[in-house]
Amino acid sequence: MQTMRSHCLDIMPETRSDPSWLIKQRKTEVRIIKGWISKYYTDLLRFQGPT
Repeated sequence: MQTMRSHCLDIMPETRSDPSWLIKQRKTEVRIIKGWISKYYTDLLRFQGPT
């Protein structure tokens, strides 16, 4: 079993030569971050209550 590792490679601009594991990792990170942002705005609306 081979483990793919990088140090900050996932936050560098994409290139045509990016390996598939790196492309998948970036997509996973974007999905996670979108979830955090969505939860933030949902919680914000709930805590603010009716306006």
